[in-house]
Formats: sequence, structure tokens, C-alpha cells
Amino acid sequence: MPIEFDVRYFLEHKAMPRALYATGAQLMASLMQSKGAAVRGFYRKAERANPSYQCSYSDKDFSVDYQEFTNKKDSVLIIRIRMPEPEASPLCRAVYLCYGKKTPKNMYFTSELSPSGDYCICGWTRDEVHLNFGDSSAKEFDRVAELFGELTQNA
Repeated sequence: MPIEFDVRYFLEHKAMPRALYATGAQLMASLMQSKGAAVRGFYRKAERANPSYQCSYSDKDFSVDYQEFTNKKDSVLIIRIRMPEPEASPLCRAVYLCYGKKTPKNMYFTSELSPSGDYCICGWTRDEVHLNFGDSSAKEFDRVAELFGELTQNA
């Protein structure tokens, strides 16, 4: 695999979830304020760590939006980062960072390109366990909120 694939995979599936679980509120605030520039910051760190890697993405290649979902037990802020179009499985078209406001539980979800060309909603736990929740839908925000509720309620 080319280095671009390896770096993007590492950032989407390892570095960003680790950042969420280590610095939840700080990362969420940075993404809401700086949007694509905050995401591009992960790639700048990769460039510094590996001088042979040169990122081809700009801040504008990432869009950041968010929604808050509330139920009887919790309120969760979900930030969606739309990634550049994935070129191969299991890269992501979007990642979702979930921050529980009442309970200090965070969750990280991805919309991953499958080998068949479909997208699956997946999750990464604090312990770096990869979960696959199956086919993605047009209402990914709602599905991610539902999964967050199920996983944090049963944890």
C-alpha cells in the first residue's frame, strides 16, 4: 500500500479515536472552532513524523458539522468530519466523534468503505476494539446517535 493510504488509515482509525478518548472536550471544541484546519492538523503531525510523507489535502477537503441529540438519560454532541472520497477499503467517507454531555462517555464511529463498495458504520472503542454495525444509511447521524445510546447505556 502507498504511504498515503497508510497515513490516512492510521489517522482515521487510530490517531483520531485516541485523541477523542484522551482529550474529548478539547478536541471537540477545536473541531467546532477550526473545522477543516483542525483535521488538517493531524496530517501536519504525520508529515513531521514522516518526512517522506507529503499530504495532498487542504483544510477545504474536510467539512465539519455537528448535531446534538437528547434523550431521557443523556445528551450527546456528535461531530461529523466528512473526509475526502475514500479510494480503497477500509478508508472512511466520514468519521463521527460523540461526546456525552451528562455521562463522560465518548465514542468514535466511522463510515467505512467496504470491499464490496458499500459503506458500513463501524466503531472504535477506547481499548481500540473495532466494531462493525453493518450497512450505513442515508440517516447516519441518527444511526450513530442510536448506537451511542445503546453502547453507553449498556456499558
